[in-house]
Amino acid sequence: AITDTLSSLDDKIDLLRRQNATLEAMAQTLFRQWFVEEAGDGWEEYQVRDFVTHHKLSIKPEKHLAKLFHHFSIPAFDDAKTPVQELGKEIKSNKYEVVPFSVLVSKLNPRFPRIWDVYFIPEKNSICSTEFQIFKPNSKDYFGFIYYLFTSTRVKSHLVMAASGTSGSHQRVRPNVMLDITFTLPNIERIIKFS
Repeated sequence: AITDTLSSLDDKIDLLRRQNATLEAMAQTLFRQWFVEEAGDGWEEYQVRDFVTHHKLSIKPEKHLAKLFHHFSIPAFDDAKTPVQELGKEIKSNKYEVVPFSVLVSKLNPRFPRIWDVYFIPEKNSICSTEFQIFKPNSKDYFGFIYYLFTSTRVKSHLVMAASGTSGSHQRVRPNVMLDITFTLPNIERIIKFS
């Protein structure tokens, strides 16, 4: 009975992941249509920094040995895009505080993009690797747009070209490069409608 229940839950998780992938593809198609293919000459130019706050509150988990943290790490992203739970004593380096309605963008090896949409966090004690930059949209209405902007082909290519480092496996993008990314819009209402 336990095996059947667990198997059923695994099947449901797999189905939900496939549904999420389908919805994600649909949203990317809509983004490309509304903000790339329909771009016009009269559209105004903006930068990412016009729409987000760069959130950089440093946390030292080792000062809270018994506290349970929700850790948004590079391995957690690569494994299942789900934060792992770890005690403060298990986390050896400084982290950033993660806040709801934020987009985490990895500055490490942008040719393998890691863009994490954090719409909701379970508790206040959520943290992430300092390899992630946390961009909190100035309005919740901008959240979807900012996330899909960073997952767009043009922005991913831009970040790959802007990366620098001593080896191919340790390329990084400076946060200011991410904040300086430009795009054009017909009006702010288009972002709100998209989100």
